[in-house]
Amino acid sequence: MKTKLILPLLIVGLLGCGQVEEDAIYNTTDNPDNYPILAVNLLVDLESGKLSGSEAITNAFGNLYTRHSDLLDNEDWKMVIERLGGKFDQTADSLKTLGISSYTVAGEYYQLASFARPDDTTFRHQAALFTTWLIGCQDSLIDLSIVTGEKTPELTDLVNVTRYFFESGPTHREFYQTYLTDPMKNLAGTHNLITTEAIEQLSQTDRELLATANLIAEQ
Repeated sequence: MKTKLILPLLIVGLLGCGQVEEDAIYNTTDNPDNYPILAVNLLVDLESGKLSGSEAITNAFGNLYTRHSDLLDNEDWKMVIERLGGKFDQTADSLKTLGISSYTVAGEYYQLASFARPDDTTFRHQAALFTTWLIGCQDSLIDLSIVTGEKTPELTDLVNVTRYFFESGPTHREFYQTYLTDPMKNLAGTHNLITTEAIEQLSQTDRELLATANLIAEQ
């Protein structure tokens, strides 16, 4: 709920009014390149925060390109989209700082940024990292709501989440090490999950996994 409430404000603040500023996405007031009104209105809606969220934005661009496919080959329009990609990236960065409960929306905006700048290796890498989280949220074999504060976790839940990210590949593991290490430690501390008794009940393999994830001392 917090993310849903703050997202429109982030969009407005980060995209800006965007009419005359040097770093504006495009001068939508004068429309000097004579883009179709549908394209201009889309940018206005993004700038105002009326249009937000990955699905809504993707659908809006899909509709635009269906009706005005010539924009896909328009070099000036491509520059507008590249600037928009930078704004999407800034939005994702800001959402990320809100904490783990905002990782899903942040990941979607990193994907939008990467779509807008497909040749930017930094954008692609960040999108790839957060895609591991997005995939995990849809995976029936793992329950990531355990680490977002939606449920009361047990130590075995932390083991399962850690195993999922550490055993799913290097990108998953990098995401965990970069963005989940501190939240997992905080979760374990908040619920007093790391006790001597609880650790002794784990298998040696699970203890080694938690140690590798920096959740407990080396065993």
